[in-house]
Amino acid sequence: MWLDWIILIVGMLLLIKGADFFVDGASKIAKAMHVPSLIIGLTLVSMGTSAPELSVSLQASLAKSNDLSFGNVVGSNIFNTFLILGCASIFVPLVISDEMKKYDIPIMVLLYGLMLLFGFVITPYKLDLIESIIFILLFVSYIALLMVRAKKAKLDVQEETEEGISVKNVILSVLIAVAGIFAMIENYYITIGVMVVFVVILLLKFKKTVNESLNKLNILFSIIFAGAGLVAIIGGGTFVVESASNIATSLGMSEALVGLTIVAVGTSLPELVTSVVASIKKENDIAIGNVIGSNIFNIIFILGISSSISNLTIKDKISFGISESLADLLVLLLSGILVFIISRLGKDIKKWQGVIFIVLYIAYITYIVLREFA
Repeated sequence: MWLDWIILIVGMLLLIKGADFFVDGASKIAKAMHVPSLIIGLTLVSMGTSAPELSVSLQASLAKSNDLSFGNVVGSNIFNTFLILGCASIFVPLVISDEMKKYDIPIMVLLYGLMLLFGFVITPYKLDLIESIIFILLFVSYIALLMVRAKKAKLDVQEETEEGISVKNVILSVLIAVAGIFAMIENYYITIGVMVVFVVILLLKFKKTVNESLNKLNILFSIIFAGAGLVAIIGGGTFVVESASNIATSLGMSEALVGLTIVAVGTSLPELVTSVVASIKKENDIAIGNVIGSNIFNIIFILGISSSISNLTIKDKISFGISESLADLLVLLLSGILVFIISRLGKDIKKWQGVIFIVLYIAYITYIVLREFA
């Protein structure tokens, strides 16, 4: 079982660094093409940091591990709201923009309600093809709404400052792409070996750059970074799903518990890092927009795509007198409602409210562990 834990750690590292490379490369490409920063924040950043969830859920759906796919999305959204917003607001109160209050937060809460309606009323304990298509159409509509909002805002887009190409980043992008490819074909030992080299170079203190003024070449390397990150994300998803399933089996844990805890936390680390760093730099729109955007993306795109590949069956297991899946979705809905109420009553998420969010997450984790062994 020790090999499965190593594979899980390597998979998480591939997911996290892959998302880092993907977001960095995609953001540079978008800025070079003069895409408004609002679109970058609400689409590329949130979708990029949600790429691990997408990869894990797709891999789980293809492997018919429905509990892992469902638990990953629900667990990640609860983690995003309670723990990430909670941690980010501790550093500085998170100001909620009027745009976020008017559009994104209400949309998120409505989607949670729609998920409950689909999963427990219209087609109890499953999401079928028609519902997955509805989710995907809602995703397209939401992206269209973002485009309209960005155009109306008439945001000033600054050109990306041309910087030297980091030799270290070039080497790292090649290594993580190679590791991702071998992870996809499930060659464990070569992947682990490459990632060991990756970590060593990552820790080395050098940053030699090639001074290059040609913007096209910088865009080319940005595409390489984004592509390498995407390959690493897919490969990391393969590793995480397989190792998590093996660990769950060996420990007598259900896939649902692993999806709600280990995998959900692991795949949400990019959002955590992004939002905390943004909070420290007082980039409130990025800190909150990353979380809310990721939550919306997880529901209407990731679940939509996953359930279209394989009808998502939601396990009906009763613990403490209530369906476990229903309890998880009610907690998810509660998290959305709390954010909605805070946004209506004030202008920001204060530190004490963030502490309450963290306490609620700890209570939720305690509950799902207790019910697993009840």
